[in-house]
Amino acid sequence: MQDVFLTILPIIAVALLGYLAVRFNYISQAVADGLSRFVIAVAIPLFVFRYSFENGRTLEQHLGLAWPMLTIYFVGALGAMVAGLFVARSMAGDGSPNLIAAAASHSNVMHLALPTVVLLLGSGFRIPLVIILGLHGLLMAVIATVVNDVRKGSAGNIPQSLGRVVSKQIKNPILIALVLGLVLKEVGLTMPADVGKVVYLISDATAPCALFALGGILAKYALGGNMQGAFVASALKLAVHPLIVWALGTYVLNVRATWMWLAILVAAMPVALGVGNTQGGDNNNSGGTIVLLSTILSIASITAVRYYWP
Repeated sequence: MQDVFLTILPIIAVALLGYLAVRFNYISQAVADGLSRFVIAVAIPLFVFRYSFENGRTLEQHLGLAWPMLTIYFVGALGAMVAGLFVARSMAGDGSPNLIAAAASHSNVMHLALPTVVLLLGSGFRIPLVIILGLHGLLMAVIATVVNDVRKGSAGNIPQSLGRVVSKQIKNPILIALVLGLVLKEVGLTMPADVGKVVYLISDATAPCALFALGGILAKYALGGNMQGAFVASALKLAVHPLIVWALGTYVLNVRATWMWLAILVAAMPVALGVGNTQGGDNNNSGGTIVLLSTILSIASITAVRYYWP
């Protein structure tokens, strides 16, 4: 276990550098936010495009290999979301159902899962990673929309709600990059050498930039407020979500072992940074507390998954 922990120290170190740089005003919070925006809007789309385009498999082969992995991951997210709703109802005080459900199910795929896979695993894992990255925003929005309408007793509004969600998500540059890469490869196009140099240069910078931006964004949060809710949400995200994915992949669907463990690793990531903007019932930034706590605790969950990796 100690040897496995040492392998993730570089990941921790880069994120910690970003945290300290902002915390001690070496760079401003605005710079960290801008770097994060660059990662999401430019670097990750080019990363996704590069590896979806470069892979030699056809579009049909991609989907045939990917659907079991996607099923166990996103059904696991749905299970964690529903568990979060039930747990929040039983909590006294300010256990916000929407906040805990979102935190339990939304992994930090962009700022932490991507760098972890790039730095810890071989290049063969980048194809399934980019498929999850490309579809994550769309499928999580669909799941959250359906669950929310059912909760409110508005199941009849689901088609209209999904229409609004899909119309918004099809503009997501990461989803566009995935589809574009797969389609262009399917029709047999090649990437011009000069274009490839630009794509490679920026996509190779994705992992360190994402980690540094992660640390910088975490610097604006502090532990406090409803710590009980933060621990519950972190436990759901870091333990329940990956356990559901493992159970589905082991006992329900026949998922390729390496792809199943990749889905487990992504599920074991901490709460997505977007949840950090959510306010709890105590009018404190409960979302930020959950994001910060779950990110600290994810050192243990990532180490555990890597240790049991077959």
